[in-house]
Amino acid sequence: MAKKAVIVWGGWEGHEPKQCVDVFAPILEEEGFEVTISDTLETYKDQDLMLAQDLIVPTWTMGTI
Repeated sequence: MAKKAVIVWGGWEGHEPKQCVDVFAPILEEEGFEVTISDTLETYKDQDLMLAQDLIVPTWTMGTI
């Protein structure tokens, strides 16, 4: 069974969150992770999704839940 990771990206574009995802998602996939990528902070409110993850990678600046 593959490990699961979720990457949530967005916020201030000056920190280049999408570019970070483009770097790290393939690395995680090469390491055997099934990666879910989201561009909304609402993802953190999905309890079932969050509990199913082995790794949560926040790539967000200046956001509010």
